[in-house]
Amino acid sequence: MEESIKFKKDMKINNTIYACVFFAMMKKNKKALKLTQADQFDLFFKAIFICFVQLFFSFCILFYGKLTFGLYNNSYLQLVLIFTILMLHLGCLGMARGGLYMMKYTLCHPEHFTHPHIAFFMGLVQFTNLWFAEIINTMKATNRKTPGDLIASYVGFKIIQDLPTMYMGGVTSPVKGTIGKVTATMGRKVSNEHMPYKGLFNVVYVLNKWFFNSVYFYFFTFVSIFIPLSKLLVERAAI
Repeated sequence: MEESIKFKKDMKINNTIYACVFFAMMKKNKKALKLTQADQFDLFFKAIFICFVQLFFSFCILFYGKLTFGLYNNSYLQLVLIFTILMLHLGCLGMARGGLYMMKYTLCHPEHFTHPHIAFFMGLVQFTNLWFAEIINTMKATNRKTPGDLIASYVGFKIIQDLPTMYMGGVTSPVKGTIGKVTATMGRKVSNEHMPYKGLFNVVYVLNKWFFNSVYFYFFTFVSIFIPLSKLLVERAAI
């Protein structure tokens, strides 16, 4: 009890189809909104559909576009490249953090959910889809030869990453009104009786949180410079 009083963290979650499923799985929302299990899983399957659409677009661009990291000796082009990737990255940070918050809140309060594993999975999908699509965008952007092509590429990838938010506009569900802030009052390691294999899910969360804090948040935008430059240096050293 003393620990629960000391620990308190407010977490804001963005309005996406993944967040909609997350809040639909909460016991209090199921009771208050009179949701059936069929209603919950209807939203879940819609979220899975959007997940597959995002992955389909990303994999098509990756494999059929034969993408590699490129580097062009053009100062203006590199400047536009950095700023387009930076703007895309800044627009993704809030949604990526929201995915981590969904995972963390599920681990802190699995007893609040009818299906805690699905709630956790929605946070994981939201987070991983973002950084994967951003890598694809960065690879594609480094192959653009004009600033106009770079800006057009930025707009196209922004749509792919915003699909979960855009899709929410067409969803008719009372759960949409419940999406917002959640407050964790327990630690992640307090209990696992309401969530089997909680230790494994905790490891997944910690690895993603470490990636977000150590790599994604600060340094992800500079991948467009580091990888092509290191590749160039290795090729020249081999000559």
